[in-house]
Amino acid sequence: MRVLFDLLAMSLAVISIAFAFRAYRRLPERIPVHFGFSGHPDGWGPRAMLWLLPVLGVVGLMGLGVAQSLAPVLSHSAALSLLELEQQALFLYILWAQVEIGMRRAERIGPAIWVILALLIGTSFFIAT
Repeated sequence: MRVLFDLLAMSLAVISIAFAFRAYRRLPERIPVHFGFSGHPDGWGPRAMLWLLPVLGVVGLMGLGVAQSLAPVLSHSAALSLLELEQQALFLYILWAQVEIGMRRAERIGPAIWVILALLIGTSFFIAT
């Protein structure tokens, strides 16, 4: 299961980078960089901020790879890979929302953000116990 989660997480990271490359030139100079509880953007920043989540996603993948190579028998190895997959999904969803709102095709991030966050928190609690 761990290998499947790792492959899916890597795929989402690659998709995020490709999506950012594709969208970057078409975006306005300012894009949403923070969202309130209602899903509406409440913070705006330069277009270059679009790269933050794809870069953090790659760094997260590398960090997980190092951790799992140093301790390959981690008790929650598959759960850590699932957590990374959920993180990549969250980053890609936020990236998509940044582009959609920046291009004025949406007004707010959708409710799926709460589902992804609930999965992340649930997996985190599982790992912590």
